[in-house]
Amino acid sequence: MKTFHKIYTVHNTLITYEVWERHQTIGWKELFGTGTPPAIFDVHGGVTDVYYHDVFQTFRDVVNKENQKDARFFVKMMNQYEARLETIQSIITDGKPFANADAVKTFAKQFEDAWIGLDLSYMPDYIALDTSAERRSAVVREKAFGFYVGADRLIRLTLEKLLPNLGVLASYITLDELSTDKIPNKAVLEARAHHYIYYNGKVITGKSFKDFCLRHSFRIESIYAPLRKEIHGSIAAGGKASGPAYILKKDSDRNAMHRNDILVAQNLSSSDLILLERSSAIVLDAGKYYGSAATAARTLKKPCIIDTNIATRVLQSGDILDVNGKTGLVHLVKAIETSKRSST
Repeated sequence: MKTFHKIYTVHNTLITYEVWERHQTIGWKELFGTGTPPAIFDVHGGVTDVYYHDVFQTFRDVVNKENQKDARFFVKMMNQYEARLETIQSIITDGKPFANADAVKTFAKQFEDAWIGLDLSYMPDYIALDTSAERRSAVVREKAFGFYVGADRLIRLTLEKLLPNLGVLASYITLDELSTDKIPNKAVLEARAHHYIYYNGKVITGKSFKDFCLRHSFRIESIYAPLRKEIHGSIAAGGKASGPAYILKKDSDRNAMHRNDILVAQNLSSSDLILLERSSAIVLDAGKYYGSAATAARTLKKPCIIDTNIATRVLQSGDILDVNGKTGLVHLVKAIETSKRSST
């Protein structure tokens, strides 16, 4: 079972996601012999959660290998990247939409090549390189400011110009559909605008993210997962409790919380204090010792841990927890299985 972590949340055209995927998988392989595993792009209304599996590890392994073969590898790559970046930045600065699909295809290839350099420029943050490499990457990164956003904006403007009848739906076509003039009908594009998954070169609609992961045996884990085992906070009310977590968010169904669940929230508004009566313990990202939630917990004699900072980000509803109001620790006893999590 492959484990994926959510790394980014972005809002881009489908063609930009194709460039993103291609530069990591095919572009890196063509240049260095090793590409990354495909990422997952889960897109709702144009807003995308991007999930990686071993992408950064692949980057590190490749750069370490190339650096061992040639001590000047990194500097040489930064020189190439800088030249490509200057070319693409001049196109972006000009700001004129492209005249046809062939021009978009050419730009997409330039975008892909420059993006590989952008990946490389961040490597001094992750592996040991000398000071000159760090300085070189910093200079190039400063020049790259806005390049990714600008490239996507130019692609979006071009699509809306070339396909004026589609309006914003033009953002949901692929480069191949544009190049071959095989534009999907409006119903297909509206389905993509509602929700699609882009994975391994394919656009998938009509399938929830949960079902997609189940079919491929993918496990989705928070990037903060290593911090899940033991969460530290401040003690606001003593006592001990064990049970399943209920993660309270703005749009949560309050009726879904069961009696004796452990209530986990960023903080509690006065309207949600009634949930304390149902809970066996309270765990908050924020909170204050003399705040309403902590005071109510002490009145009800229920353990309350505040100031964890990360509880709502690393825990899932259904995780089995131990809450210790004497030590201020929240232990993850058993994580809920991926297949039982909600398909958010």
